[in-house]
Amino acid sequence: RPSKEERAAAIAARRAELAAERAAARAEGEDAR
Repeated sequence: RPSKEERAAAIAARRAELAAERAAARAEGEDAR
């Protein structure tokens, strides 16, 4: 069973991934304009 630290690290990695996707989508939107 993953430890609290492991779960926190996985959540942080997922949040960073989502933030990167949002930044990429925003950059694409600005290019389209």
